[in-house]
Amino acid sequence: MTIRHFATALVATLLWGTPASAQSAADLLQKGIYAQETLGDLDGAVKSYRQVLTSYPANKQIAAQAQYQLVLCMVQKGDRAAAAREFDALARNYPDQAEFINKARKLVPAGAAILPAPWPDGEAFQLNIKRDGAFTGEYLFYTTAPNPNPVRGASVAPLVNGQFGFVPGQAPTPDQVAMYWKLVTKHSTRSLWVVVDRETMQPLDKPHMYTDDDMGDATAVPFAGPAVDLEPLVFRMRRLPLAAGYKATLTTQPFVLGESTPRQVELTVTGTESVQVVAGKLNCYKVSLGALGQTFWIGVDGARPLVKLQSGKVEAELVKVWSPSVFDSATAFLKTAGWSIRFPSTNPGQDAEASFDRPDNQSVSVHLRTIYTPPGDIAQALRQTMADKVEEIAKEGVAREAKVRPDSVQTRLIGGQQALICLIDYVDHSISDGNPLTREYYRYDAWIRTESTAVEFQFSSSNRNSLAMFRFVFEPILATAKIP
Repeated sequence: MTIRHFATALVATLLWGTPASAQSAADLLQKGIYAQETLGDLDGAVKSYRQVLTSYPANKQIAAQAQYQLVLCMVQKGDRAAAAREFDALARNYPDQAEFINKARKLVPAGAAILPAPWPDGEAFQLNIKRDGAFTGEYLFYTTAPNPNPVRGASVAPLVNGQFGFVPGQAPTPDQVAMYWKLVTKHSTRSLWVVVDRETMQPLDKPHMYTDDDMGDATAVPFAGPAVDLEPLVFRMRRLPLAAGYKATLTTQPFVLGESTPRQVELTVTGTESVQVVAGKLNCYKVSLGALGQTFWIGVDGARPLVKLQSGKVEAELVKVWSPSVFDSATAFLKTAGWSIRFPSTNPGQDAEASFDRPDNQSVSVHLRTIYTPPGDIAQALRQTMADKVEEIAKEGVAREAKVRPDSVQTRLIGGQQALICLIDYVDHSISDGNPLTREYYRYDAWIRTESTAVEFQFSSSNRNSLAMFRFVFEPILATAKIP
């Protein structure tokens, strides 16, 4: 026996002769590499790498290398789909291990070729949902945004829903983009955003998910697939080189309770046709996902939006597309009046908010939602927003009473758009040192709603005189607002 063969046998004896419970993460990793590179035992290597991932998840560097070796094993097996899945797991679970991610990206065979993104950064669009041919008030919403996460080493600021955003002043990374979708039904709301590589659309972190569906919303099931997926598949489909007869295989992992198993589906372009929706008449590719029983119509020209979706008797139709500068346009009048922006929101989504300050220390909070409202429904939508806001304020305190001052409600036209203004008084009841304690607060709310946008301006104070002075200063400025 040569010295080399003796050494190899010794390594094998040491690795295979040690109980799994006594092996360190490094031992298991080396065991897998030995099986893969020396013995050619890919199945044995995969078993060792998966044991590293399940037994030592906290050892990020070794776990990331084990995940990388899994990518390599699947490439060696010739399993393209499995290699892509292992690469996605590497990119999601170990986003800070750039060395392994970059090496793996070169190994994974390219999936369906994608074209340059046809949409501008910050584009948003909404599809309203029909059931049995009638609109229901439910909708799908999609948008893109710069990566809101900090550059490496920057401090992180907590935001809503357990999400995080970069501290103001940190520049987003230009080669990364956040993809966002949201589904609102009558019974639940769910949303997701994930940061991807701008060029390849490979995910660069774990998805940031939100849902209030703990029962299993059956009305969301027809959208299980690319429309509400853990991958940004609607955006990827818009970048495919679609043409009559084109086919591709996609892996969908729906964000719907009970429908979350990854599944490969074949996409087929059956032709082109003109489609009339609320947003207009558009020429579209008709894309069939036969295994899911779903059909997508994707625009042929321009930004190639998702124009229509059909799943059984449920449909969704494009009603509105927004440009990236809606918030800036809606708040331009404040900047013109000398107010400065503070604490702007950074996460992608349907909502944007910030505070605006005057030099005299007065400030107003602004919340904007990009949402389509049929013109005939705007007045009712404003009234419903006021009622919802009173209920929301009351729920914010343990023992809080909130009510609209009846004679304060005013309907107006501001910049040609319908608006509603009111004062809301609320009282907090608590106990301090065994004695009841009551605190009174006074709040000013102004809502302006257009076909495209809903904007709220809000000020609150425990001093009624401060509220009066704010309104005296603010309303002449508000009268100059031009809400898109």
